[in-house]
Amino acid sequence: MTRLPFPKILTLLLLAFVTMTWASARPIPRTELRGSATAVVYQGEVRPFASFARDVLDNFSGKVSYRCKDGEADRCPRKMQATEVVLGIVKNAPQSRDWKLFKVLRSDVSEALHLPPGERYVSYGQLQPARDLLELYASRDDGHAATLEMKRLYENIQLFETLGDSARVKELFTLAEPAQAESGPTVRRVNLELAYYFADPVLWAFVAAFVGFLLSLLNLNFKKTALDRAANGAGLVASVILVLTLAVRFAVTGHPPMANLYEIILWVALLLEAFEVVAFFRCHRRQFSLMVPIAFVAALLLFFARFVLETGDAFRALPAILNSAVRAGNRRCLPGAARHLEFFGVPYPPRVYHRHGLCGHDSFGNRGPCGPVPFLR
Repeated sequence: MTRLPFPKILTLLLLAFVTMTWASARPIPRTELRGSATAVVYQGEVRPFASFARDVLDNFSGKVSYRCKDGEADRCPRKMQATEVVLGIVKNAPQSRDWKLFKVLRSDVSEALHLPPGERYVSYGQLQPARDLLELYASRDDGHAATLEMKRLYENIQLFETLGDSARVKELFTLAEPAQAESGPTVRRVNLELAYYFADPVLWAFVAAFVGFLLSLLNLNFKKTALDRAANGAGLVASVILVLTLAVRFAVTGHPPMANLYEIILWVALLLEAFEVVAFFRCHRRQFSLMVPIAFVAALLLFFARFVLETGDAFRALPAILNSAVRAGNRRCLPGAARHLEFFGVPYPPRVYHRHGLCGHDSFGNRGPCGPVPFLR
C-alpha cells in the first residue's frame, strides 16, 4: 500500500478543515439580527455581522472579545465575543452601560475625566458624566496627544449611542435583503470570513514559525537530523497555512492579496519559510545555522502582522500610516492594537463612522470613499 507523504497529508487535513468550517456557516437573511452570520450591508458591501461587530469592539478597546471584569459577574457571566457585545448594545441591554469596553490610553486623560485611578478600561456609564468635557476637547485642534485621546473617546461614545438608537443605527449598517444574502458570492464571502475569524490562521502560522525557530536554535548545539526535520516540518506547516490564508483573502476581497502592509508582510514571511523548506529538500550540504535567522525573521514578521497590524475587521483596508512611511506629525488613523503607536509620538485623528463605512484619508491626505460629510462629527 502506497503511503502519502506528510506534506500531502497535512495539506489535505487543512483543506478538509476549511471546507467543513465553510459548510457549517450560512448567511442568515433575517429581518432582525440573530448572530455572527447575519448578512448586513456594511462599508457598501454585504458582509457578515461579525465583521462589523469586531470592528466596533476593536475601535473601543483594541480587542475582539470582552472578558468580564471584577465585580461584573451579575451583568456579564462569561467571556463574550464581539457579536454578543454589539448585539447587547443594539438591543439596549441594561447591563451594556456597565460593560467596561472603552480603553483609556493616557493616565492624564483618565485623571481629567475623574475616572477611577489605575483603571485602563471604563464603561459608558463612567464616561457619560464627562460627555460635555469630551465634547469641548473634541472641538479643539491643538494636536496635543491628550486632546487626540479625548477626541477618540468622544467618537467612541457617539458610536455607542448611535448603536443604541434604533432610528440612527441604520446609518452604520442595514440588514441585507434576502436576495442579496442568498446570492452565491455573498454566501461564499460570508462563509470564508467567518472561517477566517474562527481559524485565526495568522496566529497559527506565527506559532509554527516560532516553533521552527526554537527547534533550529536547539539544533545548532545538538546537530541532530531529527531536530532539523522537525524544524523544517514546522516551517512547512507555516508555509501551508500562509498559502491558505492568502488564498482565502484573495477569494474574499476579489483582488490579489497585496493591497496593504499586512498582506505584504504575510507574503514576505511565506517566501522566507518556503525558501528554507526548498533548501531542506534540495540542498543536501546546507548549513544548519541557515534556518535560524530565516525562521526568526519570519516569526517576527508574523508576530507584527498578527498582534499589531491585524484589525477587528481583518478584511478592511488599513489606513495610510500602516501602508506608507510612518512620519511623526502626520495625522493618521491607527486601528486596534496599532493605536499604541500613539505613545511613540505619532498623532492620529479619531475614526469616524459613516453610513457607507469608515471614513479616513489616503496616503496623500485625501478624503476616503465615504465623502466629505461623515455621519458622526
